Amino acid sequence: MIIDAHAHIGGMLLNGKENTVDALIAHMDEYGIDKAILFPILPLPLARPDVLELARNKGFRNDLVFSAVKKFPERLFGIYCVNPRNPEEVSSIDDTIRDKGVVALKIHPFLHGFKPQSSVPEVIVEKCIENKMPLYIHSGPGASPLEIGQLADRYPEVNFIIGHMGECVEHVFECVMVASQSKNVFFETSCLIPACIKIGVAIIGPERFVFGSECPTGSHYSVELPKYDVIGLDTEEKELIFHKNAAQLFNL
Repeated sequence: MIIDAHAHIGGMLLNGKENTVDALIAHMDEYGIDKAILFPILPLPLARPDVLELARNKGFRNDLVFSAVKKFPERLFGIYCVNPRNPEEVSSIDDTIRDKGVVALKIHPFLHGFKPQSSVPEVIVEKCIENKMPLYIHSGPGASPLEIGQLADRYPEVNFIIGHMGECVEHVFECVMVASQSKNVFFETSCLIPACIKIGVAIIGPERFVFGSECPTGSHYSVELPKYDVIGLDTEEKELIFHKNAAQLFNL
């Protein structure tokens, strides 16, 4: 059993073809992925110099996630990516969770222009408490693991998932620091070099990790899966990271 904790719908595949739900399911079948947590894309003209400013005023294509989950409800489970500064999106959270097959909320501090340890995302965290679901936070520039850890410390009743583990080796060591003091923080591993995963699992333990791929728009199963074959994990560790932890976190 493999649960991909970070797959995408919408946009373009790495080969330039459209990323439809049928294309995603075909990728999953080819590489033995049983279920996937589905994330929306943010359609942007990447060649424009003002792309970041455009991102901060543009919504994620959550609608594509909802339609995909409706078509494959036994295999796909939705993430609702919310801008905490958008009152309309915030007010829609409860109805969306009830009606659209959503299993977690996501925030993107960098793209939406706020710091994770500020008061801005608190309204989203409160919704996670009310609905008993985890909060996925995109980490990296503008949202370091230590900053996310400060938010997690204020809400020990919520499980936080640090997406991509900060996206670099230095941030992996921040993840280690966060994990030692915040037992409600988990780590998703897409787009990391194998050494980062190996270091994190060795120090923190496999119980706090979930496999993610960023497939098929940002990375690919042919890249993400082999990482786990080269870092020397045993069968029990792989089972935790590939499906048991995700099943528990997302209540699958």
